[in-house]
Amino acid sequence: MISITRFGAAQEVTGSCHLLQVGHYRILLDCGLIQGSYRDEQRNTEDFPFDPAL
Repeated sequence: MISITRFGAAQEVTGSCHLLQVGHYRILLDCGLIQGSYRDEQRNTEDFPFDPAL
């Protein structure tokens, strides 16, 4: 089974993150930083909404 989950970058240019799952494999694609105001950039230190080690 193949699935793509999109995190971030909704209505934004920076901060995109895509998780591709193929069977038991998980590949993180284009995990960019958020740029903008100080408050926006603080989101770069937040945890992922998934466990990237699995």
